[in-house]
Amino acid sequence: MSEYVIKNATLCDIKGQRELDVRVYDGVICEIGEDLSSKQEIDATHLYLLPSLIDLNIKPKSYKQQDLKKIEKKALEGGVGSIALTLPIHADESLSIFAMQSPIHFFQNINPYKEEKIQNIAKLQKNGGALIEFPSSLKTSALLCIYDYAKLLSLPCFCYANDLELSTRGSIESEMSYKMGLSSLPAYLQSIEFARISQIAHFKQVHTLLHSINDCHVLQASYHNPYTFIEVSIHHLILNETSIKNYNTWGKLNPPLCTQEMQESLVQNLALIDTLSSTHQEFSTSSKEQTFDDAISGVECLEFYFPLLYTHLVKNNIISLSELTKKTSYTQSQLLGLKRGVIEEGYDADLILVNLSESVQISHPLYGKQNLYGKIKKIFSSKKEMQNG
Repeated sequence: MSEYVIKNATLCDIKGQRELDVRVYDGVICEIGEDLSSKQEIDATHLYLLPSLIDLNIKPKSYKQQDLKKIEKKALEGGVGSIALTLPIHADESLSIFAMQSPIHFFQNINPYKEEKIQNIAKLQKNGGALIEFPSSLKTSALLCIYDYAKLLSLPCFCYANDLELSTRGSIESEMSYKMGLSSLPAYLQSIEFARISQIAHFKQVHTLLHSINDCHVLQASYHNPYTFIEVSIHHLILNETSIKNYNTWGKLNPPLCTQEMQESLVQNLALIDTLSSTHQEFSTSSKEQTFDDAISGVECLEFYFPLLYTHLVKNNIISLSELTKKTSYTQSQLLGLKRGVIEEGYDADLILVNLSESVQISHPLYGKQNLYGKIKKIFSSKKEMQNG
């Protein structure tokens, strides 16, 4: 059993900011107050204490130990304490063994449909599956069966827009993509794909996260549906299709970066976005050094995820720090039924200490050279604590 007190921090979560000490016992917040003391005290003067981030859209290279270790290291550097891996899980023992030893909480996705058959979802849940993830292109009969399982087992559904013919295209339909001669997909594709999913979620009364939205119309259509939640990547809020000028494959993402008008519309409707994600994907450099059509879609950014969020959204006065914690931790916790995402007695001590004034310098093929603010100083896990810097 371990006990420690975090002293002199500025706490910030969905309830706002306050200056209090936090006592943690055996991985759980057991007391919040003034002038708390313990044999082990952590001085957090001038630092902010926030819920650690939860990212539900991560793609690793594989489940080999060395690849999972890379994800773990980057997550700790970026302030992420819990992640869901988007590759299909089939009772994968290597991940289960690694997750037991890691300070990061790993959630296993359930792939419910394989070889034209519904899998044994109940068995996959017993083997560690925490959520059901599937493409929008599944047949309606399969979707209805999956949703019946989800409701029976109290599992949330995670869906990504997928059209069998169009979704592999690397750019959005626009004047620029036309001039560049790129294969592109319609800007309204997600609206079409998610319309059916949203209706099924509503009638089945199953909470469903719509992954990686780049079409603002999806936000507005889902606003009155209490069972659908919207996820947008940070990249679609701060970048647009100009990032793929000169056929820059590092700007090739899935879904594609949208036009400047679409990007601005997403930012203006940020209040309708429920969760944010890094959509971090691991890949080899050679897979990007291809022709634009052949290059892999994806971006690596997990190690500077919180600084990227803080610098471009909070420091630029687009949203408050409190609202950021809601979109990066609290809502995800609610979806998964976790006692995280808020600094409150009885909740898991999955927290980060951040120096908002200290910068991190990055040199990135997509973002270039930047000074990002919000350096992670320490990350706490209800499993174990880790020191970052």
